[in-house]
Parts: sequence; structure tokens; C-alpha cells
Amino acid sequence: MKNSNDTDITDAKRRYAYKFLQENGTKYGHNIIRQELLDDEKFILGCIERNLDSIYTYATPRIRSRKDIALSLVKHHYPNYFNLRKELKANKDIIISVLSSDDDMFLRIIDNIPKKLSNDKDIAELAIKNDAIFEFLGDSIKNDEEFIDKYLSYSRNITNFKIIGSGLRSNKDFVIRMIKKYPKFLTYIIPYISITLRYDEDVALLTVSSCSTSPLYIKLLPEEYQQNDKVVLQAVRTCPDALDYVDKSYRERKEYVLVVLATRPHVYGGLSNELKDDEEIINYLINNCPNFCETSSIFQFHYNKYVHKLLTTETRKEIDKIKEVVLDLKIELDQMKRQTDEKENIDWCNVKCK
Repeated sequence: MKNSNDTDITDAKRRYAYKFLQENGTKYGHNIIRQELLDDEKFILGCIERNLDSIYTYATPRIRSRKDIALSLVKHHYPNYFNLRKELKANKDIIISVLSSDDDMFLRIIDNIPKKLSNDKDIAELAIKNDAIFEFLGDSIKNDEEFIDKYLSYSRNITNFKIIGSGLRSNKDFVIRMIKKYPKFLTYIIPYISITLRYDEDVALLTVSSCSTSPLYIKLLPEEYQQNDKVVLQAVRTCPDALDYVDKSYRERKEYVLVVLATRPHVYGGLSNELKDDEEIINYLINNCPNFCETSSIFQFHYNKYVHKLLTTETRKEIDKIKEVVLDLKIELDQMKRQTDEKENIDWCNVKCK
């Protein structure tokens, strides 16, 4: 059979065949045109350029095995990928061409991509928006920090943190960077980091410091950190509502209560009587939450107790001061009386002697 190097196939013959196929279609026309054209590279490529892609189906096995022609075919119209031979469907350059045209094609061609390409970064990055990519990726690229960072940057993919490489989920620097980058998505991150990092204090403190609207973040940590004074205090400082989700004993500790009162003065009603009567807490509310103090009957009751106690104390202090003055006066009077008596005795003795 003749090929494209055969001088019998002229450009004029090709032009005539193009016109015939355009007018009659390839399904009928491929049987009418000269058959050597179906083994002619130049003619087949010309058909592809003229939107006569389907002629490829009738081309000779030699033409259909050519990578360059197959690549031109999918570049012109990527669904032509499905008309290729099995070995060409597995070719990296052809796969990249298809995915470059439509990354959603990944799901349709994934079964044709050989396992040896599972760690190929070029292919992975083209299919990066598809969640299904992790079913295909190899361990090497699942632990590629640059690729994973880019993959997770698509918000819909952050939920797949659990299936990235175990090496990255054990990398403290990477995990800390992810916590800082995605503070509102920690429920998808913290449960899936390595056990070692879940018990890391730096990670624990950063977790509870990450979002002022997520009081439950402390519940993502191991139980020992939910009873760790340093971690609990940081959690309460970041999100006062966190006090509702830690051990009840923290609600009876003044340093934790004071942190919460600034934004949640109503918790005062649930405190013990000892804390309700505490001078520091009462003064804190007066100075920082005047509206609450004016409207809360519970606060006013304990405030009145505090004032009464304060007045009583002050009164006792004044009485004690008066007693001290009186005592000093009595001592002074006694001294004066003794001095007077002594003088009188002396004078009497002098008179008697005369």
C-alpha cells in the first residue's frame, strides 16, 4: 500500500477527496475515495484540520498507531481520545493534551491512565480540581507538599485532608501552616494528623487559638488537653463560649471566669455564691459591664450584700480608730493625773517641813 511519500498522491487529489468527504460524509465517502489516502499522513492530518475527524476511524493500522497523528486528533477535539488505540490512550502526552482541554475528563479517562503515571506531577496538577484524583495518586505525590498545598487551596477539597500522605500529616511545620491557613476547617484537619502531633502542645494551643467563633475546637484535642490549664485558658481567651465545653471545675476558678465575663456577663448567674460575692469579680463587672449591672437582679442582690459588708467593715474600722484615740487620751490623762499627784505630794511635804 502507498504512503505519504508516494508521489502519486498529489495535493490536488487530496483537495478533491476533502471536498468529496465534506459533501458526502466520511461514513459513505471513505469507501469511494482512493484507499491509499487512508494511509497518507498528510491527508489524514488535513481531514482533522477540516473537521473530518471521523476519517481517523477508517485509517490504516499504521496511521492509527502514530502518536503524532493521535495527538493532533485529540488537540483538535479532545473527545476523539476514545477512538484511540489502548496504548495511545495510556500515553502521557496525549493524556496531558486531553486534560489541558477539559480537566473534568479525568473521571472519564482515569481507568486508561497507567499506574506508572500515578506519581506524575504534570498529570496530577491538571486534574487537581477532581476529588477522585486521590484514588489514582501514588504515595510520592500524596506527600509532595507543593502539590498538596495547591490541591487543598480549592476549598471543596479541604475535606480530603484525611487522605493526603501520612508523611505530611506527621510534618509539624506543614500541619501548623495548614491550621493557620484554614482556621475554619480544623474539624477536617485535626482528627487526621498523626497521633504524635495531636499530643503536641504547640499544635493544641494553635488549635484553640484559631477561631473566635468555634468553641468546640477544644473537643478536637485529646482529653488531657481539655483539662490542661494553659490550653483551656487560651481556648477561653479566644472564644469565651469554650468554657461551656471544658470540665465544670474551670467555671469555679476566678481567673477563667474573669476572661469570660467581658463578653458573657450573664454567666455570673451560674457562678457559686462565693464567686458572686467576690470583690474582684463585682468590681470587674461594674467597670466593664455597666448595662448588665443595672439590669441583673442577681448581680444587684450580691452587690448590695457586698456594699453592706463594705460599710460594716468601714464602720468597724472607724470605731476601732475612735477606740484607739480614746485609749490614747486615757493614757495621757492618767499620766497627767500621776504628775499632778506627785506635784501635790511634793508641795505638802515642803509645807510640813517648814
